[in-house]
Order: sequence, then C-alpha cells, then structure tokens
Amino acid sequence: MKKKNKIIGLGFILSANIAICSTQLVSCKNLSQLSEQDVASNSNNAISKTSETNNDKKRGQSLSKPTSNQSTEHETANKTTKPSQSKTMSDQTEKQTQQLTHPLTKLTPASPVTSEIKIKDPTTIKPDLQANEANDASKSEKQELNTDSSKPLKNDPKQELVLQIPKVENSEINNAILNARYTGFNYYSQPDYHFGKNAEELIKDQELKLELLDKQNKPVEGVKWYVRIYYPNDVVYELKNNLNKDTGLVYVNDNTIKGFNDTDKEKNVEVWGEYQGGLYQLKVKIWNHKQSQNIAEYNQSLKRVKELSQGWHHLSPLQRALKAYEWLGNNVRYQEGQYLGDDQTAYSAIIGLASVCTGYAKGFKMFMDELKIPNILLTGDVGSEKHIWNMIELDDGWYHVDATWGAKKLGRDVNYNYFLVNDYDLKIQNRKYNNRFPFNQMGQKYRAYKLNNFITSEEDIKKIINKQLMLKTNNNILQLHTPYTNQFEPTVKNVIEKMFQQRSNSYAKRNPEMNMVKYEYFLPKLENSNIKSVNLTIEKHTNSKSSYILKINKNEKVDLNNENIFVEGAFIKSIENYDNHTLVYLYNFDDLKNQNIKINVYKIGYDFKYEQKTFTFDVLQQPKPEGLFVGTDNKSGKIINVDETIEYRIDVGVWQSVQGTSINLNETGTKTVSLRKKANATHLLSEVQVIEPFKPRDLDREIKIYNGYVTGVDNSMQYRVKGTDKWIDIIGNKILLPSGTYDFWIKPGNGNLASEIYTLQV
Repeated sequence: MKKKNKIIGLGFILSANIAICSTQLVSCKNLSQLSEQDVASNSNNAISKTSETNNDKKRGQSLSKPTSNQSTEHETANKTTKPSQSKTMSDQTEKQTQQLTHPLTKLTPASPVTSEIKIKDPTTIKPDLQANEANDASKSEKQELNTDSSKPLKNDPKQELVLQIPKVENSEINNAILNARYTGFNYYSQPDYHFGKNAEELIKDQELKLELLDKQNKPVEGVKWYVRIYYPNDVVYELKNNLNKDTGLVYVNDNTIKGFNDTDKEKNVEVWGEYQGGLYQLKVKIWNHKQSQNIAEYNQSLKRVKELSQGWHHLSPLQRALKAYEWLGNNVRYQEGQYLGDDQTAYSAIIGLASVCTGYAKGFKMFMDELKIPNILLTGDVGSEKHIWNMIELDDGWYHVDATWGAKKLGRDVNYNYFLVNDYDLKIQNRKYNNRFPFNQMGQKYRAYKLNNFITSEEDIKKIINKQLMLKTNNNILQLHTPYTNQFEPTVKNVIEKMFQQRSNSYAKRNPEMNMVKYEYFLPKLENSNIKSVNLTIEKHTNSKSSYILKINKNEKVDLNNENIFVEGAFIKSIENYDNHTLVYLYNFDDLKNQNIKINVYKIGYDFKYEQKTFTFDVLQQPKPEGLFVGTDNKSGKIINVDETIEYRIDVGVWQSVQGTSINLNETGTKTVSLRKKANATHLLSEVQVIEPFKPRDLDREIKIYNGYVTGVDNSMQYRVKGTDKWIDIIGNKILLPSGTYDFWIKPGNGNLASEIYTLQV
C-alpha cells in the first residue's frame, strides 16, 4: 500500500459565513474526577475508557477569524476601561502567571513525563475574580447550576476581552500540556496562529505533515512538536526519533509523523505545537490495523469505481445504473470469503471480484454514490436467510435493484429480472422486508426495463403485436413477460380476439421465470391484400411546450398513438394527433449530450413508407441547484439561494415545490435535504443536489473556568445568560464574564447547525 501524504494546519476560522466543519473528538476522562491513587496506579483504563466510547462522534472543525471591526470595537472598549479596572486586570494577569509557574519537570527526548508528577490542582487556586466553588472545571460540568437570584444579570452582560495571553516557558511546556484539562486547550494559544483543522485521522503508514499557520495561512518556522497520550499513562513526549510506540505514531522528520498502530484498538492522542510561547493542539485518531486495512480497501475500491465509471457520467441516470448492474453481473462471482468478514465489503466485489450479497450491494451503492444517483441499502429475509440489496431513485420514483440475483451463473447472461422492479416483483418470492416508501413513491415507468416485451396493460400488448406482425419477419410466435400472476392470460386472449375480430386459440405455453412469467402465443397471419400503403415524412419540431419533438406528417388521416410509435434512445412523454400530422414528445434521453434518436411506426393494416428514421438532438439539462444551508439554532435552519423552479425533499420524503426564495427547516436536525431543478420546454430535469447540515462537536469537554477566566472558547462560539434569548458573539479565546449562569454553543451559520448548548456557572 502506498504511503499517503497529507498537509494540514490547525485553524480558528473566524468568519461566520464559512461553513464550520467540526470534529467531536475523543477526550479522556477528566483526571480531576480521579483520586491520586487512581492516577498513580493507572487502574483498569480509568483514562482510556471514555475515549473508546466516544469514537463514533463526528470530527473536524474550522473556526473563524476576527474581523477588523471586531478588533477595533474591543480595542476601543479596552481603552475606555477605568484606571482601577485596568489595574485590577493587570494584577489578575500577574497573579495568574505566577500561579502557572510552579516547579515543572524538564522534558528530555523520548522520555515521558507522566501524570504522576505533582500537578497543581485547579481547585486549590484562589481566583482573583469573584467566583465560587464551581471554579473547579469538573464540578462545573456535573453540578446543576443556578444564577444567584439576588444579583440578577442583564440579558447582554459584556465580556471583557483578555488582550494579554500568557506565554509558557520551555521548562513549563510539559506541565502546561498535562494541565490543559483544567486550563482549557487554548489557554496559551495566540489568535494569530492556527492549524487548518483541530483534528486528523491516520491509517497505518499514512504520513501527516504538521504546519502551524499565521494570519495569512502561511507556515511558520521554528515550531516544537509534542505528543500527549492518555493510556496506558498520561504522558507527554517530545517529537523526536524513536518515538514511543504507545503513541501509535512514527517519527518521520521534525515536522512529519506517520500512523503506526499495531494494537486492536484505535488510539486517540494530542499533538501539540509550541511557537513563541504559545501552545496549539491537534487531536489525532490513529486507526488500528484492521480499521486501517478497511479504510485502505475502501479507498482502493472507490478509485477503481471512478476509473470504471468515468465514461458513464454523460448518460441518463437509468443508463448509468444499468452500466453498474451489468458490470457487477458480468465480473463478480458469488463466493463466500475465506475469513470472517472478507466477503462483507465493496472491496470483495470491486477488487476481489468474488463476494456474497453484502459485497454486491455495497459495490453497487459505491457506483450509485459516484454517479450521483439517490440510493439506499435495504435488508430483509428470503426464507430463512438474511439478504441485502439496493433501491435507487429515478425521475418517477424508487425501484429495487438486486445485483446479487442478477449476476450471471453457469454460463448464462446477466439476469435482468431484478433490475428496476417493484415490491410485488420481490414479495412474490416470499421476500420479507420493511420498505421505506409507500406505493405513491415507487416508480412504474421503467419497471423491468430490460426484460423483453414486459407488459402491465392492454396498451402494452397491442403495441408489441403491432410491431411483431408488421416487421414482416414471418414470425408469428408472440413472447411476453408479465408480473408473476395469472391475470394476464385472459387479457392477452381478449386483446388478440378484438384486434383480429376472431376467436383465438393462440395460447402456447406459460413458463414461470423466478419473479416473472414468460408467455408464448401464436398470432394469426395477415393477408397482404388487406394492407394499405401510406407515405410519411418525419422531422424535428419545437413549440412552446418542448424543444424535443418529432413531427410525423401524413398524406392522409391515420390515427397514431403510443401503440404504433417506437423510439430508441429516449422515452415517449406524450403524443398529440392532428388531421395531417402527429407530434411525438420525447424526454429522458439515454445520452445527455448529443443523442441519436431512431423512430419506427407500425400499425396493423398499414405499410408506412418514410425515408429518414434517425435524428440527432442537442440535449440540454437544467443546472444542478446551488442551494445553501444556513443554521438558525441547534435543530433548525433554512435553505437559501433557491426559487420556485426548484423542488426539494427532506431525507427520502416526497418531492415538493419551493414556495418563495427559501425553504424553512423546522427541527429537521441533520436530515439531508435534496434539491432538483424542474424540467422545462428546453431543459431536462437537473441532477440532484444533496445538502447535509452539519452539527458541530459538543463543548462539555472544552470550555473551562480557570483562575476566573472562561477558557476553551473562540470566535466560532456565542454565549447568553441562561433563560434569555439573546446570543452574543465571543471574541478571542479567553474572556471574563460577570458572575452568573451562562449557555454556550458553537454558533449556527453557513452549512452548520449550532452545537448542543453547554451550561456553565461563572
């Protein structure tokens, strides 16, 4: 497996107009909740337990950069502070610095400093500001907090910006990192420097280049790097050669690390950068060997899918789905894996070319995701066996696709009985499952699209008979596929008798084929003397309804309808008959670029003569919508940049038209929102845009009270007095607030909801 290089930088992006991408990262159990004996004995994963149970939370965050207006505002506020207040803040900073300069243990290369070193407990610090017992960070997270009712707070208490950020001396770095659970992770961070992310993930042998960026997002030189682990001991290592294997990392050079986790559990560590007395944190998850293998195999499979499907994107969604179905059916054989789980991935089908139903279904889903076709996985029981397959959405609704049962076997070709079918076609074989879609959301137009002469109505039967008898092939055996039912036997006989005005003895045989039935009938032969010759001219035509029309001009009046007109390369949307011409409206072209369309006309009793049968259309498709999600709180938001030409749906619900210029989303949370632009006279239906509202990480392990300061905050966050509605933007990464109870969250914005509210007593 080739090494993968990633260049990262940790960043506080301070613009509320940029989508915030957050990562809920694993954080070890707060050591303030452990006794000294617990820490010293490292008993039974007391630290790592919490990190193992939080590994499924989302990752990554971009924070915002303060605007010049904000800077000016707070500089002005600082200048207008009364002299006595300025002196108080200066004294507070001096005392706080003194309190953080207690004796520390020096760090030597590859030699750990553990939590057994005497660490000053923040509960012993007496803050200079008014505060109570809740200054202990762990207590503030647990206890139920109530504002002192004797001193009611204003709805908008002013925050005091802390302009002087303390610097850490070289001899203090290790303990400053170990104490970050009390002080807050960004207590020593200067706002001018940042990383592009606050979190990263590594698989085995994947390299990560560490870069600290300035305000212009340019790397700075002279950063010292450290790695903190929590298990088996709470330890800080300097980034040097021979880095301890407990970190799950390998030293590559002075600013590059590589994932190397040979355990059976993922590791969660912190990488710290020290620059000019400031400390900056990056949380890193290192996947274990099996997880690394799964991720690498997924990426390899996706790369192969991109290669295979690169020439399919200009096709219609139906044709793209057909290509994927046929590739799996022709290339993947059904075979159980040698080891447990080997046959349960897309990799087993796409790369290994041998899998069971899970591999077929996940492989097909990977194709659909790459080809931008809405799809879901569906599970159920077939007899006593568990089974999994797919559903995809085309322009008229949802269809089942079972690539496993469509694979060719014993020299037979790909089986199309399970490509674009409905509930009836599956449940007839005692397949049990819970379908997420009611009947009105299921598609009908493309049902059993690839089955030869599939019928569901009398019109379908008449159309096939018209074509077969007028092709002049001397073949009077009619073959039909129908759903698995007997109801079509009398229907076919009745249609034949009406068309030929004679009693029919046409039934030949009925042959059940899995979920369908194949019928064969003998048709009466036509007498040539009863056939009338009619001249036609066919041409392209446009009107106010459509740019995709074929006009059939007739030299005499002949009624033509869907039973008589056959088109290849597109579907017939509708037909309009006039005295001297017929208009055939086309849509859903196989090729979304230049499409050649072939047309034929058949009707019993007529021999139509026309020269041109093939026409080329320059097909235009509506552009994909560019809607934007804007969060309004932690559950709701709206979609902007839309209009009434667009349809939307929430999750996989029913499509509905946009009313106005925005879509209000009330308590929909992180449910996906899909948009598509409606077809019109000149453009076909657009591709689907899928919007996934993002929910930032929780703040319960980040925001702290330390020495009277609220730390662990940044410009991406807001606060309010508990019980009020007015949210106030936070400026900087350390603030002073009047005593009281406050709510904090990562503010909602472009692309993201707000985080869950975290309540803190100040």
